[in-house]
Amino acid sequence: MTRNGFSLIELMVVIAIIGILLAIATLNFNSWVTRQNIDREVKEMSADIMAIRQRAIVTGQTFDVQFPDAATLVFRRYSSEADAGTVVQSKNLRFPVTLSSSGTIEFNDRGMMLDAATLSPVEKVVCVFTDASPAMDALVITPSRVSTGRIINQGSKNAAACTKANIEIK
Repeated sequence: MTRNGFSLIELMVVIAIIGILLAIATLNFNSWVTRQNIDREVKEMSADIMAIRQRAIVTGQTFDVQFPDAATLVFRRYSSEADAGTVVQSKNLRFPVTLSSSGTIEFNDRGMMLDAATLSPVEKVVCVFTDASPAMDALVITPSRVSTGRIINQGSKNAAACTKANIEIK
């Protein structure tokens, strides 16, 4: 007797295997999308901060970058010392950020980031803590440069872990 075809059990096993493989692929795809979205957000923040620094140089005005909460980014322009600042741009972030130290990121008319009280150079770090392991999840902002990087040790996922020493600069 010859068999021409597959039994119902064989077809059910093949369908079950395909279903398991699709479930695994979907989980990996969702994780990949999350990593890419974090990378994109960090790159956009870097580009926006560099653009504000450049505007400070070109216009000769003071600009600052504020994080009023973990999911909002606000750029302000100041035309004089007494000026309360004009909001140039406001942006909602998809992923919450942590700033290494309190205060704003302020660029003077020469595009340098200096401490407002002491007028000395200062460094700030912006971190996006997540379990997704993206290629870039941090910004290191120095007086004259914005660098992207990766958090080495996520640790407690708070400001204590958001330090330049814990960032691998790309």
